[in-house]
This record gives sequence, structure tokens and C-alpha cells, in this order.
Amino acid sequence: MKNLNIMLEDELLTPRSALVARRRQKQFATSVILVCCAAAFLRPTASLGDLSRTGGTTSHGNEPLGLYTIECGEGFESGGFATLTASAYDSDVGTYTGNGPASMPYPGDYATPTEIASGTHYTATVAANAVSAITGNQDTWESYAYPCNVAKNASGPTHGEKASVSWNAIDPVTMSVNPGDQIPVSLTLTSGLGMTFPDAAPNDSYSSTFSAFAQTDAPGLASLFSLSIGMSSATPGIVAVNFTSNPLLGLNDAAIISQLVGGFSYDNTTGDYSFNPTGQEIDATLTVPDGVSSLNVTTGYGDELDVSVVPEPSTTTLALLGLGTLSLLARNLIK
Repeated sequence: MKNLNIMLEDELLTPRSALVARRRQKQFATSVILVCCAAAFLRPTASLGDLSRTGGTTSHGNEPLGLYTIECGEGFESGGFATLTASAYDSDVGTYTGNGPASMPYPGDYATPTEIASGTHYTATVAANAVSAITGNQDTWESYAYPCNVAKNASGPTHGEKASVSWNAIDPVTMSVNPGDQIPVSLTLTSGLGMTFPDAAPNDSYSSTFSAFAQTDAPGLASLFSLSIGMSSATPGIVAVNFTSNPLLGLNDAAIISQLVGGFSYDNTTGDYSFNPTGQEIDATLTVPDGVSSLNVTTGYGDELDVSVVPEPSTTTLALLGLGTLSLLARNLIK
């Protein structure tokens, strides 16, 4: 009670103008702290670097992401890449797409033009390559992209710019078959599926999606399998794998997903993903249905890397935030 009485007496004996001034000093100091904290929180420093695949002997993932092998039954009839496409996109300048040659028969080594979409802060660069071969009755092909990355070419605040690179290759092969023939189709994945994710500022978002499929024109076997592998800076260390196969193939989808997820490792220090390809092969064997003498098997895969950025608040926005805080404190002071 003695301390309380002293405090009461102090306030009673202190002129009202002095008390108001003292309180204003305390509240102004609080408001400065709040505004500075808001500025520090809302203005993160962005650092992008290159978003790219890893693997291979040089940078940017110029290692084929997978090798397809198709046994051509009674004999190879025809084939060649139906699609080889690479696209670079930046929201400041639009999309630039390049295609492989109009005719891409077997055997062949093909490439698209290098496409570049250069905006204010980012440059997306990509070129796709694909190699095919026929050895006896076996069709093999693989594809990769080099260069393939999104790079930061300017520092400072962003304005909501988005950028991406994507590419894909699709290979239909036609073969002679007899009903009851066993046609193996396999996809062997490589270490090129690793990812380099730059340090993410709170307003940056990076993601990658690899997808692959196999299908035929045989009754009941329109789709053999589909695969997607995704990684995102929003969920570091997590690899999202989806795999679905035709029940007629007798594959264990859950086991394949588990095996693929287990092949990835995440480095907490660098934010990079690596992929161990040992044993990472998807093997499917289809049985040729009755009445089928010519079979078309279409396989394909592709990749996409994306960057999106939420604009940082402007200096004006931060100033208004500070003024709003001061205004609120002033109203409380008058009360």
C-alpha cells in the first residue's frame, strides 16, 4: 500500500500536461518498435539463383531423366518421336516455344531450338533433346533438356513476376504382334531427377514436376501407367509421388511409390534433392489381346520447373502501415 500511495501521490502532484507528455513518449517509442518490426517482417530479402535439375557431368541436369525400353513383339514396323517440345515462359514477356524437326524417324538424335524468356528479374532458358534407337526388335529412347533452368538476373523487390521452363518428348512405336504375345515396357529413371532449389525468401515459391506415361491402342490397355514426381519449396524435404497402373499389369502401385520416394535424399544445408537410381525401374508386361496383329505403344515423359513471386510491399504501403499504427495509438491516448 505504501508504494501504491507514493505512485498515486506522484501522479496527483504531477501536472496533467507533464503526465500526458510522459505517456506520449512511452507510446511513441512503442509505435516506433511496432513499425520497425512490421518493416523487417514484410520486406524479406529475396535470393533466387538458378532453379534447375541436378545430375550428369555438367550443370543444369543434362542427363536423360529416364530410359524407355519396349520389346517390339514379332517385329518393329514404324516409329519416331511424335513430339519434342521445349517452352520458356516469363510473365513479363510471354511464352516462347520451340519444336523438334517435323520428321523424327528412327534412329535419330534430335533437339529443339534453345528458347529464352527474359523478364525483369528472371530468365527462363530451355532446349530439349531426344535420342532413339532400334536394336533388333527392341526400341529404346531417352530425353533430356540442356540448358534447362530459371535464373535470377536482377536483384531488388519483385512485382509478382512468374517464370517457368517445360519440355516433353512422346514416342509412338508400331509393331507386329500375335495374340498372347508378352510385350515388356520399362522405364528406368536416372539421377538427373535430383533438384537444385535456391534459398527461398518468404515471398518466393519454387516447384518441379516430372511426369511420364505409357499407353497402347489395344482393347482394355489404353493406359498402362502414369507417373508424376513433384517437389516444392513450400514443403522442403517432401517428395510427392503419384503412380497409377492398369490392373491387368499386376503391378503393386503402393510399393512402387514407396520405392521411388525412398530414392530421394534431401540436404537441409543446401536445400537440394538427390536421387539414387539404383533399382528404380518400372517394369510392365502386357499380354496382346485376341484379334490384335498390329500394336501401337506410346511412351512419353516431360518436366516443368516453376518460379512464382508475391510482390513485396512498397515503401508507401509500409509508411501507411506506420501511420495507421500511430493513428491508433493516438486515439487510445486521447481516451
